[in-house]
Amino acid sequence: TMRLGMDQPILNLIGRGFPQRQRMGQESCVTQKGNVLLLQNVMLDSKPLQENVIFTSSPHKCCEICGKTNGCASFTWTTDTYECWLRGEAKSSRLWKGIVAGEMPRSF
Repeated sequence: TMRLGMDQPILNLIGRGFPQRQRMGQESCVTQKGNVLLLQNVMLDSKPLQENVIFTSSPHKCCEICGKTNGCASFTWTTDTYECWLRGEAKSSRLWKGIVAGEMPRSF
């Protein structure tokens, strides 16, 4: 996977949402935790929850698994290798070619 921008974070999470310019149109997935926007070419900086990769057929499936997993607050999915990485709370974001990411809604 090729990174854009290398080590320079170029987007910050806006409030509790997502980098506004990187949304995949209106594409989203619905989970038990709520509706999740899918972000094209965005890496959410957060700690992975698992040591081994999960392979899924789509970012929607990765999102669904995250929505059913305790402690999963965000996820990343690779477009070339179909890797699904479940993650904790995202602290920041950056452009990263070939990644689709999403953040679970936060409960109040």
